[in-house]
Amino acid sequence: MYKYFLFIFISPLFFCIKAPTKLDPPYVILQYLQNINSTADQGNNNNNNNNNNSQCPAPAGPFNPGALFDTGQTLCWDGGGFAQDCTLVLPGSDGSFNNIPNARNFVGPTQHCKFTSDYTIFDPLHGLTWKACAQGQTGSGCAGGVAVPMNWADANGGLPGSCAELNTLNGGEGYAGRTNWRIPTVRELASIVHYTNNPHIDNAFFPSKTFTGTSYMTSTVDSKVAGNNWAINFAITPPINVRIPSITQVTPLGLRCVSGNAMPAPSFVDQLDGTIRDLNTGLLWSQCTEGQGVVGCGFTLPTNMDWNTARGNCNGKVLAGRVWRLPNINELLSIVDYSNAVLMLPAIDSTFFPLTANGLYWTSTTYDSN
Repeated sequence: MYKYFLFIFISPLFFCIKAPTKLDPPYVILQYLQNINSTADQGNNNNNNNNNNSQCPAPAGPFNPGALFDTGQTLCWDGGGFAQDCTLVLPGSDGSFNNIPNARNFVGPTQHCKFTSDYTIFDPLHGLTWKACAQGQTGSGCAGGVAVPMNWADANGGLPGSCAELNTLNGGEGYAGRTNWRIPTVRELASIVHYTNNPHIDNAFFPSKTFTGTSYMTSTVDSKVAGNNWAINFAITPPINVRIPSITQVTPLGLRCVSGNAMPAPSFVDQLDGTIRDLNTGLLWSQCTEGQGVVGCGFTLPTNMDWNTARGNCNGKVLAGRVWRLPNINELLSIVDYSNAVLMLPAIDSTFFPLTANGLYWTSTTYDSN
């Protein structure tokens, strides 16, 4: 099976990343406080969702809604599409870093203890609960019914088949006893993509019947294209591979509903040494695209490189006394700014990543072509 490399539109350029095995003390404290707040908020949501079903235990925290899952990739491939030994041949490939930044972890499908026709999947890292089946499908393996795509107006308006309708089921107690079902954001839906499986999902937990060739809706609008929303396609059949397309709101899309607190927006701190810290993920980024100046990113232009050169460049990078690598796809997506509405500017926070080139950026993650 041939492998190619997944890169996002924000010319093959790249940032380097440093993922510490242990967060620096100030950020451990901040993350701990975030976890406490998240747990309290999630507890409030769980109390609201279980007023009439106290016999069904609510998930316990602490949760970390800003954290990132590992991509699920454990194999390495070279530029010719051949499998290689990760440790000996391809240092810096995604498959070399298992369970980084965090191990993938889901629980389910779980049958609700009171509403026994309702099945959910729990994400204990982020504290999110997913409906096990796409809207229109039923049963523990989603073999019943048929997926029902909807356009944005109908899905956002709470029509039958929408996520909002789930909140009215079971006599007003909501699907699986929860009344805060909603359309997921693009960050949330992207978090369940598995970059090795076929289809690209944790099929040990999410029934694979729920993921077809259709794209799935997110609540994140495309700020640069009026009337479009971002979507996720989990399919593997060429020429449509896993991707995050911008799709017009009048197009019917699949719906996968989620319950819980939304993932937070990025929270950056300029370390004033050519690096940027993300307080949500604990990741440290080089501020500038490779080839640019170290601080302020001026004076020189970004350097285009092939994938192998990009990995080697990050592996050998000397900056702030850290060890660097090429980021995986989940890590690079975490700094995308979906709210940037200026058409010709890249989708990134230019305050912390100035003069970022508008183009494609390499990741360490490979993907299937057949």
